[in-house]
Amino acid sequence: MKKRDKRAQIVIIENGQYVLLKQHYKKENHFFWVLPGGGKEDEETIEEAAIREAKEETGLDIKLLPFIYEFSLGDKDRLYNKKVTLVGYPIQGDVKLGYDSEEDRRLWFNLVDIKWHPIKDIENIDAITRQDVLPVKSYLENNDFVKRAGTLVYKEEAGKVKYLLVSMRHHPNKYTIPQGHVEKNETYIETAIRETKEEGGVLTEIEKDLGYFFYENKEKIYQTYIYLGKFIKKVMPIESRDVKWLSFEETLALDIPKEARRFLTEINQEMRD
Repeated sequence: MKKRDKRAQIVIIENGQYVLLKQHYKKENHFFWVLPGGGKEDEETIEEAAIREAKEETGLDIKLLPFIYEFSLGDKDRLYNKKVTLVGYPIQGDVKLGYDSEEDRRLWFNLVDIKWHPIKDIENIDAITRQDVLPVKSYLENNDFVKRAGTLVYKEEAGKVKYLLVSMRHHPNKYTIPQGHVEKNETYIETAIRETKEEGGVLTEIEKDLGYFFYENKEKIYQTYIYLGKFIKKVMPIESRDVKWLSFEETLALDIPKEARRFLTEINQEMRD
């Protein structure tokens, strides 16, 4: 098998989770979970290789964040001299099991499964993957991105779970989870509760941290933390937003950002289970 200089591997992060691929090592009939990635081609930059590998193996188009971590493997690895870990977030596509573009590797390995795994959980992963993810976890927790927070609020009405959505300020025909910028001396939870009151006219009790997602606008990177909250009571809103309480099935007819859609889908599944 051809040995390549660098393996470009990607932590693709959304909603506080990242993508892992299950590989089958045919010779030893061994299965293990790894980050998406593969060998850098001669004509590629490491960033171009990461974006290509993400698309081939996960079906996702990604945008890279300003992080790169290089680790020398030396002679102990039969495939690569170095591993280079990058971080990105999805901008288009749905996650799906793809393919390994390196033909010689396919003689030894198969991709057999794909999943989202919580970035906070560093115990229930393979040791090598844990080593790769730890620097990324630290970076994601200690950065200077613009911080935002919001709440996915639910309530039960006539035996059915309904979710709170509000119209977006600059796109009134689109709907999303109430959210906004973290103010000075506020915690993320305090921001989430305040923004829900101001935008949705709802007081909520926070129950769960659902994770965070990224987006970029005017050369700024925004990191938005979302919490699950239970409806307590109505209050007077400050902002003029169209407010809707909808079942999950009813939300499917709305134009909703992809990350909000995934939060709704995952929570709706939990509620049913």
